[in-house]
Amino acid sequence: MKFSKLYLLTFIWTWTKWKDDSKYKVKAVKENGIWKIAYLEGFDYDSLTKIYN
Repeated sequence: MKFSKLYLLTFIWTWTKWKDDSKYKVKAVKENGIWKIAYLEGFDYDSLTKIYN
C-alpha cells in the first residue's frame, strides 16, 4: 500500500447519548480520502460479536 500523505488523528470519544461518562482514546487514519478508526481503547471485536451470535 502506498500513501502520498499519511494523516493520523488521536482524540477522546465520549458516549453522550448513552448517558455514560466513559471516555475512550481513539486513533484514526485517513486512507484514500476516507477516515478509518485504527484503534478504539477497550474495544474487543471478538467479545462484541459473541453477544450477537
